Amino acid sequence: KVGSLDWHKGQFHMNRNFEPRQKGFDAAHLAMTELNLGMDSLVYAGKDISANIRAANLREQSGLTITNLRTSLRMDSLSMSLPNLFLQMPGTELAGNFRMEMNVFEETNPGRLYADFKGFLSVADMMPFLTSLDKHTLRALPSQPITLRTHMQGNLKYITLNPLQVSLTDSFSLLAKGWIAQPTNMARLRADLRVDMRAEHPDFINRLLPKSISQTVHIPNGIALKGDIHIRKNQYKADLRLSGKQGKARLKGSYNTATQAYNLLADAQNLQLGRFLPRQNLQPFSGKIAAKGKGTDLLGGKASANIAANIRKFRYGNYILDNIAGKIRLGNGLTDVHIK
Repeated sequence: KVGSLDWHKGQFHMNRNFEPRQKGFDAAHLAMTELNLGMDSLVYAGKDISANIRAANLREQSGLTITNLRTSLRMDSLSMSLPNLFLQMPGTELAGNFRMEMNVFEETNPGRLYADFKGFLSVADMMPFLTSLDKHTLRALPSQPITLRTHMQGNLKYITLNPLQVSLTDSFSLLAKGWIAQPTNMARLRADLRVDMRAEHPDFINRLLPKSISQTVHIPNGIALKGDIHIRKNQYKADLRLSGKQGKARLKGSYNTATQAYNLLADAQNLQLGRFLPRQNLQPFSGKIAAKGKGTDLLGGKASANIAANIRKFRYGNYILDNIAGKIRLGNGLTDVHIK
């Protein structure tokens, strides 16, 4: 036990030799260098460590760089706790409470992580923790600081958000509550979320979209979206209200990213469909519509759709469909229209 300690230009290594090494940050195999540390009430007893950290900065072998850290550290062979945490990294500043079980990043039977934070962070600083993400997702993540407030728990298999608040200055904001399973594996992703999103410039969202969707679907500037999202692997379901520069709409439906099968109910006012599907010759839509089909390239003959509509205003290609109700069947390059 030490009452007070100041350590300059030091190193710290800890290895749980019976644990396999993990890519990126590995809590079971730590190697810290350029370590400067000031702390009080240090207790070091085998695998148990506790201390009040007045100031710390370091580099870790995974690439993790901490420029300033203040907290009360509690660590043993099973977990690490950092209450009253203040953390600074090259592009990050966070305050809150953090607790992590040492096996949280393991592939099988991972432990849990608990975080209650507010502040801002940089994706570049988080890279040691994001090694399981694919290159497409990593390239799509924003480079500017992300303002964050969250109460979350879980691991890379299952995360509970209660809530998560994220924003990019003058660009994007999101409030979300719910849970996400397999968040780093789009093929196995599952989630139930209640969301309130505002996107003035959603460029990074478009970059995150799977290629099968981004080829035809685009998220335009100046939209707000509020409602519930339900995801089960390739099957996406939503009940949402959209507003903003691109019109207003109540949207309820489902979409399968593997088959491109969809089912949609919509009630819209001046909805700028051409902004969402820029490759289609679609004009603003006002009215109610129920659509069921497969594929989105309706003009290319590779998709099919059955549409029932009560249209106040809409133009599709050369068809002017204002003030009519009817049904439209599209498929094999043909269009069959029945007007009431």
